[in-house]
Amino acid sequence: RAFANASSISDLPATEAEVDSIASLLKNQGEDIAVYLGADASETNLKAVGNPKLIHIATHGFFEEDFPVNPKGDGFFSYDEQKFLQNPMLRSGLVLAGAGLSLKGANSSKEDGIVTSQEISFLSLEDTQLVTLSACETGLGEIANGEGVMGLQRAFLLAGANAVLISLWEVDDFATKSLMTNLYRNWLKDQSSLKAAFSKAKNQLRNEYPHPYYWAPFVLLEN
Repeated sequence: RAFANASSISDLPATEAEVDSIASLLKNQGEDIAVYLGADASETNLKAVGNPKLIHIATHGFFEEDFPVNPKGDGFFSYDEQKFLQNPMLRSGLVLAGAGLSLKGANSSKEDGIVTSQEISFLSLEDTQLVTLSACETGLGEIANGEGVMGLQRAFLLAGANAVLISLWEVDDFATKSLMTNLYRNWLKDQSSLKAAFSKAKNQLRNEYPHPYYWAPFVLLEN
């Protein structure tokens, strides 16, 4: 399954090319895939996934102060401030289709397009070998944003995923595309272990982009 953000929060112009490239690679490897772009990259479709082997999500993430909290409980998250601050699983998540409209109070859909880590933790991913969180911005580069990514990875592991691939900071689009393509090619074609495929892909990226900025942020976390 591949998801790419379609909200009006800010565009991620490279994500569609990334998803298309990965989808083409997986199809060539004989994998049965489903791709959700634009308005189809929705909270409803994410929650409906049924234990796929692989989930690749290319969108924005958030942590804590990225969205306002209304102490009356009628704000964006519909939680009062005390509950929001006490529960870290409500302070991180993913931005999907419709989130921009929700922020403007103009979303008439049942789902608001914001998937918190708490919601993600209730997914059924016991047969999912890898969840990739690609191009996942967590704010403006503050250290706390790294904790937001960690909240997301914990949520997917709690949901049953065997492994989660994250980046600790926003990285170059071309470097990300190269890593992902090599990772899936190594993993599927050579039938190697995921850890070995990731290590090889990271070394390949390091050869292309020697500076640590490009290859160092990628981390594979396993259950």
